[in-house]
Amino acid sequence: MKAPREYTQGITLWPIDRPDYPMAVVLAYKVADPYAVQLAFVVPGQDTRVWTFSRGLLADALYAAAGEGDVRIGPHEDEDVQDYLVISLVRDENSRRWPAQFYVTREAIEKAVDRMYALVPMGREHVDVDQAIDRILSEVS
Repeated sequence: MKAPREYTQGITLWPIDRPDYPMAVVLAYKVADPYAVQLAFVVPGQDTRVWTFSRGLLADALYAAAGEGDVRIGPHEDEDVQDYLVISLVRDENSRRWPAQFYVTREAIEKAVDRMYALVPMGREHVDVDQAIDRILSEVS
């Protein structure tokens, strides 16, 4: 049996301004791109919105605020609420509803981080540049 080449997890986010309105999103990780994680909002009848960010950002966010770009993740602002993290998505040109902030359970992120590092341990990341170039060239021809 082949080793898994990717990890996909459905997670629930709660908008900070509407915590009574849970949203299902997809968190995806591929061994072929070991440094990247994707967070996809799939809404029927709308374009899927995908944010790509560092696997390290997700791991760092379990302990302290992380991220300087379009994706920022960190502990809940209330130190007494340690079961939740806050995800801030700060840019999307195609929607009036962004920037946005969401609560996510720490448990969901811990599970995802554990699975990602089980697939590709820290320090074992490898990007096969030749394979990537071959794939790009085959798509062009």
